[in-house]
Amino acid sequence: MNMSIESKKQALARRLIEREVLADASILISDLMTVVRNADYATVRDTSIDQDELSELCESRDYEAPVREFIEQADGYELRNIFEDILREDFDSTVDGIGYKEYLAAQALNNAAVQRRIDELKGGVDTFEPGCEALDDLVRQIGELECDLEEELDRYDWLDENQVELEELRVIAVNNVEADSAWQEVCEENNLDPEYDEVYEHWIVTPWLGRKLAERGYVVREVCNLTIYGRCGTGQALALDRNMQEIAMELWGSELEAASE
Repeated sequence: MNMSIESKKQALARRLIEREVLADASILISDLMTVVRNADYATVRDTSIDQDELSELCESRDYEAPVREFIEQADGYELRNIFEDILREDFDSTVDGIGYKEYLAAQALNNAAVQRRIDELKGGVDTFEPGCEALDDLVRQIGELECDLEEELDRYDWLDENQVELEELRVIAVNNVEADSAWQEVCEENNLDPEYDEVYEHWIVTPWLGRKLAERGYVVREVCNLTIYGRCGTGQALALDRNMQEIAMELWGSELEAASE
């Protein structure tokens, strides 16, 4: 069953490629790079070739991996910057929702109970003569209870003391960054270096497929009014690439579900 599902995914990807991948442009891009490197600036300037776009087709920048690693170690202050400055989300409300609000309520109840007991004991102080053993014991009890009155932690200190909730907040941050496709912004905001990968193949694709690939972080640029996809892999058919299969599944996933029944 698994093999038939995998075969169906590849078949859907081949259908997508037949419709949206127009031609192999590897030799074209290689020759254009050679021309640009050897031509004088004035000559290139008078053409439709965008040198920056062409250069960016030669390598892939992975912003996701360093951001995931950064968030895995992020503290409350760093997470606040991601939520507030990049995701435009309320950090305080998010922290409240993972347990801080309940902590405040429990803290208030505990302190109120302790304070009531302190007040009760202090009410009995005047019933004892100064210096008697019973009064000394009462004062000692009051002092111990006053030490039990805990100062309210702010959200940052609470996260530091509650690693399970801090990890939950990190997971929320990763999911929201992914949902907003904000990997590059988080990278740049925190001075993180992206990971680089070499592009081995170039393909002319339709603008629609180019947008779909770009949304997933793949190298796509416009060169001479052509939409060029820079493929980092090589040596296997395009239909075996996960990105092609995922996009095909968006279009014809119902066929796969029918095949698996």
